[in-house]
Amino acid sequence: MRTAQFIIYFVLSFSVTFILNTVAIFIYNVLAFGRGGFNWEITFLFAFTLGLFFPIMDLILTSKRDVR
Repeated sequence: MRTAQFIIYFVLSFSVTFILNTVAIFIYNVLAFGRGGFNWEITFLFAFTLGLFFPIMDLILTSKRDVR
């Protein structure tokens, strides 16, 4: 996996995770507390973690598949 592919995969994973996590936190706050709100710290941390996790796992699994 080249660097450009890794960056594109990271940005895509980060964006999707960020959007879904933001919506989930907003809906939870509306249902639980009756008002909408966001926890930006957790949202960015979760999105950044999964944004790195998915490309790295793809890189590891692809390299194992190429060896066989």
